[in-house]
Amino acid sequence: MSGPNPDGFQRALAKFRASLDPKLRSQFSHCSLRELQDAIQDIQHNQAKNGKQRDIRRIQAFIEAMDQFGKVIEVFLNANEMLCFIWGPVKFLLMVTSTYITGFDKLLDAYSEIGNALPGLQHYSASFENYPPLATVLEDYYSDILNFHHIALSVFARPSTRT
Repeated sequence: MSGPNPDGFQRALAKFRASLDPKLRSQFSHCSLRELQDAIQDIQHNQAKNGKQRDIRRIQAFIEAMDQFGKVIEVFLNANEMLCFIWGPVKFLLMVTSTYITGFDKLLDAYSEIGNALPGLQHYSASFENYPPLATVLEDYYSDILNFHHIALSVFARPSTRT
């Protein structure tokens, strides 16, 4: 079966993993979509309790796009580890910014824009399989998402942004 070359994905993941604090690396390496969804529910509950609930549904397009991405690449690669490093940073960033409303809104807006920019990848899975050069698009998407998370983590994971 043709499809994406796992080397491109592994290089992007290795670069991202190397940029992480060991504690975050470990935390992210086991995160699932279910854990992210549970964290989102907890955040919504806490924000509602404090009268500061935000429209967290803005992130839904991103989550759906990444879920579709995972379904497309799992045909060719072991997608679990790769998706952990999508879901983990999202969960962490939402939790860190959930009490910092301006940062939280900006993060949700960014995820919304990214999610809306990604096409319905599942519709193209046969194309990725039959025309391997197209699969570089998937590698680029993955690398870009990891780069976004690297930048967002450098901004929001600093202690001064949590006060």
